[in-house]
Amino acid sequence: MSKTEQVKAAKAGRLRARADKLCVRGNRLQQHIDELYERAEELGSQLHKLLAQVDGLYAEANELHGHAVRRQCLKCDRSFGSRGFSNRLCTNCSTENAALCDPPSSSPRWNGQRMCDGWVKL
Repeated sequence: MSKTEQVKAAKAGRLRARADKLCVRGNRLQQHIDELYERAEELGSQLHKLLAQVDGLYAEANELHGHAVRRQCLKCDRSFGSRGFSNRLCTNCSTENAALCDPPSSSPRWNGQRMCDGWVKL
């Protein structure tokens, strides 16, 4: 065997060994992915069960206290108990919005206040 053939054979051996290692690593990753997928399915089924329990609790609350509905907050996307048709924000987001102030440069609102002092002649 010539020297170039020996070099090529050694290189081919190293490439085969590297390919074997990559195959083993790929198999491990595939097993890990399968385990993660199974866990995600379990968590999804648990989520559905918990949401069904929450719906049951809201039904019990309706029987005791009147009309209460589980809604999704428009600001933070969390579920909360709403008693009115216009209540679309959870308590935390409502208090956060109530604490906001109008900036001093904001225009006056139209709730009984005059928008301007009168007609301006040009």
